Amino acid sequence: MSYTHILVAVDLSDDSQLLVDKAVDLAKATKAKLSLIYIDVMKDDDFTHQIVHSFVNDSANNNILQESKAQLNTLKESTSYPIEHTLVGFGGLSQELEDAVAEYEIDLIVCGHHQGFWHNINSSAKQVMKSIPVELLVVPLA
Repeated sequence: MSYTHILVAVDLSDDSQLLVDKAVDLAKATKAKLSLIYIDVMKDDDFTHQIVHSFVNDSANNNILQESKAQLNTLKESTSYPIEHTLVGFGGLSQELEDAVAEYEIDLIVCGHHQGFWHNINSSAKQVMKSIPVELLVVPLA
């Protein structure tokens, strides 16, 4: 197992640090680059996605974007391993991850999976597994 660029998909909850720590261990072992991504999936339809992308790109002071970047930077500062990129996306989880994989030459995505009842019905990890063309490490979360 040799990776060159690992992407950690975080939801900015307290569990995000666990995912970053796991990814850091892998990155150290393989001497891979490490990046973080947060995707606001609340805007997950084509029309809203286009509007939000346009709005965010035109407005550097957007609160959602700025808050997400600040939280990603906090995660970045809490690790001793260099973080290559901190990315924020809006809309469809799978599409945003596919775009990041292509643009940043990602060969492993690390994400979490909550094991509660509702998460088993509507699992983001299952959705990602169906469409992502690279390896996926799914970390079980409480």
